[in-house]
Amino acid sequence: MDPSYGMLGFAVLFILLLLGVPIAFGICIVGLAGFALLTTLGQSISGFGVTAFTSTGSYVLTCIPLFIMMGQFAFQSGVTRDSYDMIHKWVGHLPGGLTIATIFAAAAIGAVTGSSAAAVSTLCIIALPELNRYKYDPVMSCGAIASAGTLRIMIPPSIPMVLYGILTEQSIGKLFIGGIIPGIIMAIIFSAMVYVRAKRNPTIAPPGPRYSWRERVTSLGKVWGVLSLFAL
Repeated sequence: MDPSYGMLGFAVLFILLLLGVPIAFGICIVGLAGFALLTTLGQSISGFGVTAFTSTGSYVLTCIPLFIMMGQFAFQSGVTRDSYDMIHKWVGHLPGGLTIATIFAAAAIGAVTGSSAAAVSTLCIIALPELNRYKYDPVMSCGAIASAGTLRIMIPPSIPMVLYGILTEQSIGKLFIGGIIPGIIMAIIFSAMVYVRAKRNPTIAPPGPRYSWRERVTSLGKVWGVLSLFAL
């Protein structure tokens, strides 16, 4: 095949993106037109249908909407709020404690939903009002929530891991297991950064209230739902 066809395809795709065409539709248009140019329009349309079916007609992909639905059940039932409340009572009194609680709550929420957007939106509803109430710096609060939402990519169940496993024909189960420790390490690193910044400048993340040991231990009983879902 003449390399100029490939360069022409990239040029057309770039123009479509500049015009505001969504990436997926731009790639489809360029792919269909390019294949039709090399063969025929009928073969191009037929190949597109076969490729679309073989790429998406996988039983494993059914877990993606189910992960999202499970996350909605967890949010509506209140188990995600209970997780944040438990972590808040254990570490909220530390410098930057509420932000640290938000980061680990994101990891906990990540264990019961497959969507980063769902995790971030949940934290905005639950954690952001608390952070504002205790006069945390808004930039730091929003940055912590946004960055903590990316933990969803590593902590199972992870939709990107499912898609990666299907595309590369790797074991999704092994990918899930392999993402747990890196996800926890990232949560610890994020928390350490927040702690250091809050220690150096307490005004951006003042310590929250200190709860009694009885309240802390009692709060552990609220997270059985998240732990059960994660184990299952």
